[in-house]
Amino acid sequence: MVRLQIWDTAGEERFRSITSAYYRGSKAAILHYDISDRTSFEHVAAWAAFTLQHTQSDLVLMLVGCKGDLLRGVSYCEGAELAQHLGALFVETSAKEGSGVEQAFHLLALRMARLKT
Repeated sequence: MVRLQIWDTAGEERFRSITSAYYRGSKAAILHYDISDRTSFEHVAAWAAFTLQHTQSDLVLMLVGCKGDLLRGVSYCEGAELAQHLGALFVETSAKEGSGVEQAFHLLALRMARLKT
């Protein structure tokens, strides 16, 4: 069994000073970007570096492209390539359409369960 406790800082710069406290003891982190907003995608690398700096080396990292129902500003391939570069799982989602969200959490929980054994 894997229990997920989720903390969302919404990528707000004003939360950066307290975000590192949330990372202590974390086994996984989800970084997400808006597929319709290239700027949000461009910020992922900095957030990934910050996350990896404040966590253990066995962290399970997932990159999620969200708002899959909107006009695309970032291609699926770009997201997948960045995830591969980061050593992260990758999923695209649309909360509005209800697609990919359950898959993302299921995939993350499976990876975490595999690491426990």
